[in-house]
Amino acid sequence: MISDKIRKLREERKFTQQQIADSLNIDRSTYAYYELGKTKPDVYTVMKLSKIFNVSYAEILSDEREENFTLSDDSNLFLIKGMKSLEKDKIKYSQIYSLTKKEQQMIVNYRMLPAKKQDKVFNEILSEVNQNNNGDK
Repeated sequence: MISDKIRKLREERKFTQQQIADSLNIDRSTYAYYELGKTKPDVYTVMKLSKIFNVSYAEILSDEREENFTLSDDSNLFLIKGMKSLEKDKIKYSQIYSLTKKEQQMIVNYRMLPAKKQDKVFNEILSEVNQNNNGDK
């Protein structure tokens, strides 16, 4: 059921119902009804949820009960539930750091942007980081 899927996805990513509701611009109670199965989100909401959770909308709508794992797109860091360390390209990651609420909200909002806007925001952040690093030297 979609209610179980979105609850599981939200909990795995350690988001609160309020954070998801804020990202969708809806009341927390409306989102809670989605998770309880009292109401179902419309197709546009499902598409937004897929961006927030970084999964395909088909995954949200499917009835598969398999455990999934996520590979981050542009890094060598694998995020697999239950795994404490990995080695890829001889780089060992033994810890995954918790994100602050502000960082989580930034990521959720970033995922809701169209791809071209994501690229623009990403490049702006890289530019700021590079300017900061060059200024410190």
